Amino acid sequence: MASTTFSNYRRCFSQVLVAALLLGGTSSLIADDAKFPVAVLNVDRIFKQFTPLQDRLVPLRQDAQELEKTAQLKQVELETTQQKLQRTPAGSPDFEKLQVQLARLQTELRLFMERERRNLAKKEADIYVAIFHEMEEEVKKICKARGIKLVIRQNAGSPKDEKVEEVLKWLNRGVIFEDGIDITDEVLAALNARTKKE
Repeated sequence: MASTTFSNYRRCFSQVLVAALLLGGTSSLIADDAKFPVAVLNVDRIFKQFTPLQDRLVPLRQDAQELEKTAQLKQVELETTQQKLQRTPAGSPDFEKLQVQLARLQTELRLFMERERRNLAKKEADIYVAIFHEMEEEVKKICKARGIKLVIRQNAGSPKDEKVEEVLKWLNRGVIFEDGIDITDEVLAALNARTKKE
């Protein structure tokens, strides 16, 4: 049954192919710049090379450093309480108070770190989203000007990078080969020009 269905699909495809060849010649099936206007955009490279994005991330990095300092202070308080608990005789009223205090400090530290890391991640995501929207606007302008109908996102990465994630990006890139259709430099230039105007 499955082989019959596959044969039907293959026969139908062959008929469509022959009809297309007869009606339009082989040129209608071959993609050229005029009939198949496609471009490739390396968003990773834009994120790495667009200086205003890096500038917007600087305060977040400073906030992350402050968060780590605050966490270290809270950790010291927690460790001090833990040391007091170890020196206090088990079963005494002070022991029970210190146990409760230690549990409270541990919970407070965990919740504080979760909340602050989540806030930082949200702020970082908001920055990337804003840059992505700016990039999209510039891509649309370039596409309209050049008659491009489709832009494919290309991953960055390198097969020679020491970071495994960069090698995996390169291995998982969606476009294996492109010749003269990469608009990344053009989009970067447009974003930089836009920043200068603002």
